[in-house]
Amino acid sequence: MAFPTGTVIDTTNLSTGAGDPSLARADLNNMATAVNDIISSADQASGIAMLTAIGQYNGAKFPTTITTTSVLAPSSGVVNIQDVLRLTAIHEADFAGLSSQLGDIAISDDAASGNAAICVYDGTDWRYLAMGNLTVI
Repeated sequence: MAFPTGTVIDTTNLSTGAGDPSLARADLNNMATAVNDIISSADQASGIAMLTAIGQYNGAKFPTTITTTSVLAPSSGVVNIQDVLRLTAIHEADFAGLSSQLGDIAISDDAASGNAAICVYDGTDWRYLAMGNLTVI
């Protein structure tokens, strides 16, 4: 169940002793329904993330990968990655089965005579940048 949004509980009949209890009944029912929806939304999609007993989020409940069906298109035209971009290595033989587009980048674990190589699709073929005499960091 998703976290309730757009729900506004009318408190007119709840805020003072002069309110009519018979009119407040519907408001109390709406409030109880909204609270139950909040409780049911715990750790659900579009819900609330629960804290552990020590006040932290349980990392195991969050996805480790991001799947998107759209293009990352920041207004600057540049995607800025501040940490490591981890590519899954692809075997050289498997590149032929990919639906590739000009500019695609991948890493192969065996393209350059059995060594790892950065690979770029040039619109026709996959090409690799051999990592010959590189300095180890």
